[in-house]
Amino acid sequence: MWEWYFRTTLDHWSTFLGMIFAANFPITSLFYRKLEAQPLVLHFLAKASVGLGLLGAFYLWVNGPLMQPKVEYNQTNAYFGFIPLITYIYFRNITPKVRSYSLELLHQIGKSTLETYLMQHHIWLTSNAKSLLVLIPGWHKCNTLVVTVLYFYISRRLYKLTLFLRGMHLPNDLTKCVQSLAGIGLVIVIFYAIALSLSSMGLASLTPVAIVSIPCGFLLYQTILDSTWSIFRESYNPVNIGDQSFFESLFNSQNTPGSHNSSMNKRTASEGAMIIQRDTQVSRLTPPLIGAMAILILGTFWNDLAVSGAGKIAPLPATCGTYANQGAWIPVNPCNEDQKGSVLRDYDISSMVCTDPSNDAHSISGSFVWGWNVTAPNSLCRFSHRDTKTINNQLRGRTIAYVGDSMTRNLFFASLRAMGVPNVGGYDATIPKHSDIKQVVDQTITMEFRWAPLAQDQLDVIKDYNIQKPVDIIITGGGAWDRLHVWATDEDQASHKNTVKDLAAEIAGSVKKGVPVVWVVPTTINNPALNHEDKRDHMKEEHLEEMREFYGSLGILKYSSFVLDGTAFTHDRVLESYDGVHYPPQVYGAGAQILFNSFDWLLDPNDAIPKKITRNEPGKMANMFLGLMMLCISFIGLFFFDGFLGFSYLASFFVKGVMPNDLYEEAFSSLHKKNGLPAIEMKTRGRNTTDVDNNDDDFESLLNEGKA
Repeated sequence: MWEWYFRTTLDHWSTFLGMIFAANFPITSLFYRKLEAQPLVLHFLAKASVGLGLLGAFYLWVNGPLMQPKVEYNQTNAYFGFIPLITYIYFRNITPKVRSYSLELLHQIGKSTLETYLMQHHIWLTSNAKSLLVLIPGWHKCNTLVVTVLYFYISRRLYKLTLFLRGMHLPNDLTKCVQSLAGIGLVIVIFYAIALSLSSMGLASLTPVAIVSIPCGFLLYQTILDSTWSIFRESYNPVNIGDQSFFESLFNSQNTPGSHNSSMNKRTASEGAMIIQRDTQVSRLTPPLIGAMAILILGTFWNDLAVSGAGKIAPLPATCGTYANQGAWIPVNPCNEDQKGSVLRDYDISSMVCTDPSNDAHSISGSFVWGWNVTAPNSLCRFSHRDTKTINNQLRGRTIAYVGDSMTRNLFFASLRAMGVPNVGGYDATIPKHSDIKQVVDQTITMEFRWAPLAQDQLDVIKDYNIQKPVDIIITGGGAWDRLHVWATDEDQASHKNTVKDLAAEIAGSVKKGVPVVWVVPTTINNPALNHEDKRDHMKEEHLEEMREFYGSLGILKYSSFVLDGTAFTHDRVLESYDGVHYPPQVYGAGAQILFNSFDWLLDPNDAIPKKITRNEPGKMANMFLGLMMLCISFIGLFFFDGFLGFSYLASFFVKGVMPNDLYEEAFSSLHKKNGLPAIEMKTRGRNTTDVDNNDDDFESLLNEGKA
């Protein structure tokens, strides 16, 4: 109900005001011509006064209603949308020279607006208008140009086909039109019944549909041909095609009776009739054969697209976990003029230092952005940067637990920043370094971080969650602190091995209970930057690689719902690790984006608390005072005969006798005469006359007499 109200209310005054303009059009036309008959100065001043008045209203509209947010603008568009329209109309017809031209492109586009409106969701856009059709991957502007050209071309073809099919299926003859509609309805019912039968038998696939469609197409074509062939022959040629007597008369007319050629003419006439009949039969078979070939070719092509195509945009499936960590940091070149222009336009920043990071993949002076590797379209793995609104809608009403060391904590901070919490994770010496953190986001999302640097700590926390405090998902990881503190002796290693086994079992139990667990593999270590001797002895990259393999061998990766590979989004930025272990905030932002993409298959969307939406009720867009204003404006247009809703009267300050209400009789008298209506009395100075003609001579004579 709201959608119906919204669509019918958005421009509901436009039609009424358009009718007022149409009713006053003869007066408006005469108004222009009257001003153009004046001396140049008066002509200019009169038109300029009206134009300035309209431009003033247009300026107020641009700086007022147009600047409002979308929702507020929609509520006032019906009341102010006429301002730019009448301003455009006035200046579009400002001089005879200007209005003598028209743009053929707009004319042609306007003829097929219905087709372009309908086809935009089938050719131009895909996935319920969420994306543009891609024919040339990687060349966005070229692809947009090609797809747009195809879109308009097909829309134009559809427009012409519509006209052709309308004439064929809905002829002007009422009886034939009703018969055609009845036949179309019968065919639709029969084919719909066939479709239901195939579906009920489990045969609604491409091959059975093709097998049924081809013979049904032959039968339908033959039925139409048999029922219309005689009418076609009569309309095409009064002589029955294939009639031997026609050919005999034709040949005999060219030869005298009894001549040597007369017997030959009869045989030739017989052969000619047979040829025509044979060609007619062949012509009957050609369209069905072409239709069958079209079904086979299009069906094969369609099947290939269905198998290899990307399908509609939807949450990522669980199979995308294979590709989630496959990506790279792409250098952004500040020496590129296009990128510099974008930064200047979007961020008002100029004079950037020109350092090309592509010269050194590990350069710490350039800028980088994270991107995923291209995946096959049929994998349905469209990884994307998730904005704050998307993330918060996905996590509404959930509790997300992060359990681990400082690596996991930085991922926790990056997640909060992506969710719209600014400056979180900045260095603050007043906060305890090793402490738990809890943050509520958007009033419904609970984000928790539990400090658990060692495997034993992680085991205890996950046990606690599984027993006492259920959460929606657990993100945990470790290994670096264990390698530093509990790996020195054989006893330490054996004890740690048992702890990791218990941790793997607890993770498996959590997943079994329906709480997904994400394991975060330690990030890449920058050996030269390690700032402590113990770390240089026990926590180098080769040591951490050994721990990664150790955890994997004990089932941690196997039992986890998803593995976030910390090395995947850090190995390209290793030189930026300022202490050998930690990275700049934007690096962890890439890890957070990988994590948020994985939530598509890790979290059940049905478990989220739906967003509380205030239902819109019909009548919400109504405004009593603006409605009263529109009634007043409409009365001005109706009772003062002004298509420009009162602005035309400004011209009367410079030119007398051009008020629209004074032009009524003169503008409409010729229309009354043309349509056989009663003549209009012309009221002039000091006399009344019945004017039934409005030609140029009468108008010129009235001007000369000073009585116009």
